[in-house]
Formats: sequence, structure tokens, C-alpha cells
Amino acid sequence: MAPRPASAHVAPEKGTIFSYETMSEGQSEFCNDAMLAARDGKILLANAPTGIGKTAAALSILGESMPAGRKVIFLTIRDTHHLQAIREIKRINERCKDGLGKMGIGKVKAIDKTGKGKMCFLKSTGRSQTIDCEELNLPCKHKRPKDLDTSGRLLSEPTGAEEAIELGKRGGYCAHFAALDAVKDADVVVCDYSYIFDESVRARFLEYLGVGLDRCDLIIDEAHNLAEKMMEFKSYELDPDVMKESALSLSALRRVAPAGEIVDSIDYVTSYLKGLLYPQIKSMMRQNDGEQAELTLAEAKRLIPDHKRLLCELRYVIDHMEYLSRNWATERIPPISTDALRVLLGALISIERKAIQRDDAIGLCFQRRLGRHFRLRATLFDPAPDASRILGQVHSAILMSGTLPRKELLAKQLGLDESRLIGLDRESYPSPFDPELQPVLICADASSKLKDRWKDAGAFRSVIRETASAVHPNGMAVYYPSYEFMEQLRDEKEFPEFEHFVERSGDTQEQRAALKASVEDCAEKGIPFMLHSVMRGSYSEGIDFRGNPFKAIIVAGFPMNKFNAEQKAYGRYLERKLGRAVARHISVTMPAMIRTNQAIGRGIRNESDRCACILVEPRFLDCAADLQPHLRENVARVPSSILRELVSDFIRNSRLRVSE
Repeated sequence: MAPRPASAHVAPEKGTIFSYETMSEGQSEFCNDAMLAARDGKILLANAPTGIGKTAAALSILGESMPAGRKVIFLTIRDTHHLQAIREIKRINERCKDGLGKMGIGKVKAIDKTGKGKMCFLKSTGRSQTIDCEELNLPCKHKRPKDLDTSGRLLSEPTGAEEAIELGKRGGYCAHFAALDAVKDADVVVCDYSYIFDESVRARFLEYLGVGLDRCDLIIDEAHNLAEKMMEFKSYELDPDVMKESALSLSALRRVAPAGEIVDSIDYVTSYLKGLLYPQIKSMMRQNDGEQAELTLAEAKRLIPDHKRLLCELRYVIDHMEYLSRNWATERIPPISTDALRVLLGALISIERKAIQRDDAIGLCFQRRLGRHFRLRATLFDPAPDASRILGQVHSAILMSGTLPRKELLAKQLGLDESRLIGLDRESYPSPFDPELQPVLICADASSKLKDRWKDAGAFRSVIRETASAVHPNGMAVYYPSYEFMEQLRDEKEFPEFEHFVERSGDTQEQRAALKASVEDCAEKGIPFMLHSVMRGSYSEGIDFRGNPFKAIIVAGFPMNKFNAEQKAYGRYLERKLGRAVARHISVTMPAMIRTNQAIGRGIRNESDRCACILVEPRFLDCAADLQPHLRENVARVPSSILRELVSDFIRNSRLRVSE
């Protein structure tokens, strides 16, 4: 088969707000659909492969949103994507001056609002926990300035979060509140998912925004993560730290509270913690063997016998604490954190929904851990009620991802209104990449199932060995389903000719940046290297390595979710709601293949890049249909015995055709 010709680029249509002189075929189609969604108030599901330029294409809706007076809210969970959105808006201001001028708009005003923990200078001291800390009158010298035009300063040019923080430090004001103040006058707000999809944050954010959701057009980046993130926002975990902090907050309030009803409420909640919840948890710890176990309805009921009074008293205590904190100067009472008590309240509400209301959308699991540690987890299984309500209110939304080949399943998960959906009839926008530059080789010689891992470890190592022999003196990456499996397979002594870089759990942002720079430096200098990383870790998603450093990527095992009690309960819930086949795809196949698509996507970021992808697991044979469409054009099953020959041929000729 002849090599695919380079993808054609065309000039944007006249009047299109776009950050580059030309756009690819896929970008052009994406732009047209995005502007249709913004114009007609639709929800676009966009599977936009790596390299298509999703961010630039999605921001073309500014040509529809700004003249109509609507705000664009760009939601992303990755710091690098925050920066990318701000960079694209800067390019729009540079390139589209005439087009913006004809709309009566001087420039696009944009602000980047990351989480408060990253922007608040006081957060690191542990004294500022909530979005409304200004109301607490905390003794912070970086308070919101009353006499400085920080909004004008921040919006004079599209401003990233790091820039805003530096400006705040130099100006002696709070970068967190300055950015919040600026959102009201911004055309585009780049922020985390939580600002729209976490109800504890959304209401206050919309107050700062100054408009309702119906005056917003959403761009949701990495939308394959949305359902899971929404479930996390409504999930709560009780552990010894939460219990201890809850007791300390109650004790602190008890010491300063005036006599009356509040003291009775504090004593009631304290008595519940010490006299009922602690003993019940100790009993559960004695019965638990260390494996996560689902709570029975009887066990859940024993945790919350007088649920109506308990929830009422706990809410009253939290409200009183927050009142005292807001008025601490006049009340002469230091602020008391309600963070742990709010987690406790959320968990108890979930327990009440499960035990009393028999809500199957709640999962309750318990696990005894080392020593006296435990984890009681309340998990929301169904994001659809919240997602459908929020997305039903916005004027329009674009849900985009580079790994969204089964869009209809995401629509089911989120309970989206089918009458508003567009894009379901298109599996994917055209990829600019030549499949022969990214052949996918499926090696079914080894299984990562728990029962097979030890006996098949040698087969996995053989695949790594054969691939490394072909790749040398270039670089490669091996992605594992878990840290445990990585430690089982990784053997740096077997490959002394390679530099080895290993992802560690808990790596800091600085350590991740240093590792990335080292990988790129080795590639630039021609030093052979091997990156060992985990699926869904810091180096398998949302990161672009400069200079096409990987000539081969191995996915060493099927990266499905850990099959624990919570995962089993989630699968049963989905089966009751959507049927067995759809439930298995959503809970097992789709997450695994999204992680796979994301990992092998690190190999090719530009049209001239090349990287062989080796998937090691028999289950990939049944899931090849969930690879991105352009990858399915060049995929084949191969025995490990010919891997060295195939990969060597690929590196020598810069391309490889394996499918018929």
C-alpha cells in the first residue's frame, strides 16, 4: 500500500476566529461542528485524535459566543492544557485583530483559574480551606485589594495561573481572589472541572462569574474523564484522619460555644462519633481480612440508626462553625475548620441514601489497612442526574477528547438529552497521521490477569527484551497496569546499555518536570533510554514529549480497573441500569482502552513522528475496535518471536505496514 499523502491544509473560512493561518481537514470539520453547536445551543461530542489541534478548533466558538454576549468556560484537569488554552487565545488576539475589530471586540479577555490550593499563598499554612476565606477575615497580608485594578491588570493580556501568582506576589495581593474577581469581565475562563461540576464550588463561582449557566458555552477538555470526575466529587472517604480532625473541630467549638442549643448539638455529634461510629468501625475491622468488602444494608443501618436527628444536628453544627468563622473578629473566636466535618456529613448522607432510601447508585465499601488504619468509602455510581441537569442548563457544550471512540457510551453514562446531541454519527474527525508511522502490534503471548502474571512474567520480559534489541540505540517506553506489576517486570540490570527513568508514586511536579526533561535530553543527544511508567500515571496522559523520543511503546498488560468490591458493585449497578454488555464496556473495556489509546498517543504528536506500538495481552485482540480509527488501519497480531525483526524493519525504513 502506498504511503498516505500528507494531510491537506486550508485557510480558515473568512471571519473564523482561529489561531493559525491554515487548518487541517479534521480541524476544519471540528470548527464547523463546534460553531454549529454554539450557534444552535447543542452538545457536541467530539472524538478528535491526537495532533488534530483540538484546543484551537474548539476555541473557534468565540466567533459565535462573544457577539452574543456569552462566556466561554474552558474546563480541563491538566495544568499543561490550561497553558495550551491561554497560548491559543494569545495567538487569536495576535492573528485575528481585524476579525475581532469587526465584531466590536478589541481583544479576547481570558483568565486562567486553577484550584485555590495552587493559587492561595495562605493555603500552604493550612489556615485557608474554603473558597470564601475572605469572609473569614484571616490575618493574611495577601488579601483582595480594594484600591488596585487587578482585574484590568490580569485581563490586559490572556493570563495563565502562574503569571497571575507572580503578579500577586509582586503586588502583595491574593492571586486566588484577583483571578476570581477577573472572571466577571473575562470572555474566556480556563478552569478546573470542579468550578462547574462540583456543587460545593459551582454556586459561589457563578456569583463571581455574574451570569447563569444559560449564558455560558462550555468546552470540556479530556471529556473521557468527566463521568469519573463527577463521581469523585460526590464520593467520600472516612479514615482515622477524618475522624480525628472531626473530633478536634467539635472539641474546639465546644470550648468557645455559648451555652444553649449549639452545645447540645455538639455533644450529640461527639457522642455519636465516640459512642457509636468508632465502636462500629472497630467491630468491622475485626471482621475484615484486609480486602475491600461491600457493606451489607444491615451494617450500613447500624452506622446511622437515628439518621434524621444526626444529619440535622451535624448540619447545624457546621453552619454555626461557619457563622462564627465569618464573624470571628466581632465574636473574638478564631476560625475553626469544617473540612473534616463536611466529609463526615457527605459520607453519612451517602450511608443514609443507601441504608434507608435503598439507593443503588451509592456504593459503600470498607477495608482494614495496616495497624489501626481503615477506609470507609462512599461512592456515587451514577453521574447522570447531576450531569444531565448541569449540561441541560448551559447554552452549549463541546465534550472533546483524543480518546473517545465510543461516544454513545459516554452519552449514556452522563444521561445527555439526545435531542441536543450532535456528532454521534461521526466516529472521529480525520487524523493527520499516517498509520504506517504508528503500526500496532498485538502480542498475545502473555496475560496480565492476576492468576497468570507470575507464570507469564518471563513472556512479558521477552517482549521487552526483543523490542529493546530492535530499538537500541534509540529510546522506548514501557507502560504497566500498576506500580506492583512494574516492579515485578522491570529489570534495569538486563539492559545496562539503556538509561532508565522510572515513575514513582508521589513524584512532585518538579520531579516530573525533571524526568521529562531528562528523557527529552537523552533523545536529543542520541542516548538510548527506557521510560518505565504506569498507565494513567503522570507520563501516559496529558503530556507531550518534545522531539519524538520514543521509537517504540510497549503496553505491558491490559490496564483495567482493579477488580475489587467497589468495582464489582459498580458493574452490578450498571448492569441493572443499562444491561450486561453495555455495563461491561463502560466499567471494564472502555477505561482500559482509553488508557491504552492515551499511552500509545505519547509516541506520535506530529505528522512526521514515528513510533511502533506493542500491546501485550490476549484481551487486546477482542478490543482492537476500541483503538482510535486511524490506528485500526494498521494493526496485526504477531508472535513475540518476530518482534525484533518487525521493529527493526520499522526503525530502518521509518514505516511499517502490518495489516492486509
